[in-house]
Amino acid sequence: MMRTTLLAMLVVAMAAASSTAQTVRKSVGANAAAIQAAVDQFRADLGVLQTGPSTGVGPNARREINWDAVPDAFATPNSFPGNFFNQVSGSPVGRVRGALFTTSSGTMEVSSNAASGVTTLFGNRNADNDDDFAAFSAERIFGLKDTVTVDMTFSVPGSPSVPATVRGFGVIFTDVELADAAKIELFDVNNALLFSGAADPFAFTGGDSFKSFSFIGASYADPIVSRVRITNGGFDVDLDQLGVNDATAMDDFIYGEPVAVPETGAVLLALIGGAGFWIRRR
Repeated sequence: MMRTTLLAMLVVAMAAASSTAQTVRKSVGANAAAIQAAVDQFRADLGVLQTGPSTGVGPNARREINWDAVPDAFATPNSFPGNFFNQVSGSPVGRVRGALFTTSSGTMEVSSNAASGVTTLFGNRNADNDDDFAAFSAERIFGLKDTVTVDMTFSVPGSPSVPATVRGFGVIFTDVELADAAKIELFDVNNALLFSGAADPFAFTGGDSFKSFSFIGASYADPIVSRVRITNGGFDVDLDQLGVNDATAMDDFIYGEPVAVPETGAVLLALIGGAGFWIRRR
């Protein structure tokens, strides 16, 4: 009985230990160059960039979304389909990234680009946006309308029906003016909160951030992140009143290579095996 109880305790302890954040990277600045070092360090934390369907490289790699693969048909004023980057093998490589976006209300939008003939960083939603927002990797950025939160879940790239987890997630915000207005929350497969952190606001002496960038990312030793919730400022891209409504937008999303979620039985056997080995050594 004592050994059984100890084994159960060890299983719980080992699972809890894997939830410890490994590294958090943050940076804020007036231009892309000011946050580049932090972004590059976070990329290195996750691993080499992967594209297209999964090759079985494992969790120590990364994926990125910079929104420039989105065509005009899915750009503002049209809504962005949340499954755009969650396509099957054989789809255009730019759409096979194992990422699904959902919102409980409102819509997601991607800004237009020069090819559309109407270059705007959501200036069609609010005239101030073109002055306030900037693209870290030109030309398109990502925003929300009639909501300020979006959830991101993962699948094996090229296999949308196979749920996956990742080692970490980071995002670049533009025009963060208020503390705690833009943040990320990371959850495990049991929907337990692993990490919550806010992007730092940029303190512009004139009172507005004017095309500033704020980066925040968290990475882990193991692929334990199942869902990410992003809060994109205090108001959507339609509203921006200095010091009152902090409307922000987003550019690059950087996340670990999605790997298939092991079946519950396999996870339990692995934990029990590890715990049993520890007991025998004792």
